[in-house]
Amino acid sequence: MKKKHVLIPLLLALLILVSCGGKEIYKDHPAMGKWNGHEASALGMSVPLTSVFSEVPVLELKANGRCTLQLDGENYTGDFTLEGNTLTIKQGKDELKATVTDTTITFDDISGVQLVFLKEGASATTPVSDTEKKDNDKEEAAKEQKERKVPEGLNPNPDMKTVKNNWYKDWYGYCKLTNGFENDEKLDDDFQDCYAYIEEDKSGRPFFEAYIPEYSKEDPIFSMYIYLDEDQFVEDDEDAFFLDANVHGDTAFKIKGVKDKDGHYIIKIKGKYQSPDEKGTHMDYEFLLRPHGLQWDKSEFELPPGYQDYLKKID
Repeated sequence: MKKKHVLIPLLLALLILVSCGGKEIYKDHPAMGKWNGHEASALGMSVPLTSVFSEVPVLELKANGRCTLQLDGENYTGDFTLEGNTLTIKQGKDELKATVTDTTITFDDISGVQLVFLKEGASATTPVSDTEKKDNDKEEAAKEQKERKVPEGLNPNPDMKTVKNNWYKDWYGYCKLTNGFENDEKLDDDFQDCYAYIEEDKSGRPFFEAYIPEYSKEDPIFSMYIYLDEDQFVEDDEDAFFLDANVHGDTAFKIKGVKDKDGHYIIKIKGKYQSPDEKGTHMDYEFLLRPHGLQWDKSEFELPPGYQDYLKKID
């Protein structure tokens, strides 16, 4: 995301697309004028375009249906159409759409990257991306946490050095999906390696996320803010989710922190998944996770399916 050679082809793709299209007159349209390149986002990360290019890219929409893009000292021109708040750029059967607001033009998916342009004269502090909104929401949630009561059974004044030593780390193990049905049709059981981590967001609020190898760390299948003490943690997040289902307050959802025979902590999570979109889709899920880097004793634990590959990575 921070490398210039990644973003230049994306912006040039935009230029190629705007090289043709129907002409319309937008004399009184408020979107006419210059828009400064503000931000690029992908995989949950954002970078300002000012940190990528020597000069800020400038997109200008003109009333005659023509547009220009100033990119690293070069000028490019093309055509566009506007309908409501949708900017459409076409090339043959292909088209690229952006959402226009009073202060932003957002191209949501240019080869997996979101590009945001800010109206000239608008405040750079204007929230312009889902990434920024999510960060702001997390900060607000962290403020609210200070006013919450510590869950019953947890130490209200834990030793944070011990807490971080026990829990703030990477985890490895497995997840099992069993007893699944979709519209009364039995689904095959699934058994996969699973990776997880516990850390703090930028406001200092701890959270837990888990993902499977076919997805990345930035695309978790499990995510939740948590309360911790030295020996256990509990879910503390109204937006906690597994796959696409909210698990906050779900009585079937259980987290258990225990120790193995060598004194290492183990995370066990069990629950029942019910699809919010398809009432007929449901399954049981189970996670077992140990600190990443440990070897597993098969007499004590069921080994994850990719355990041999894991061993090669930690040796």
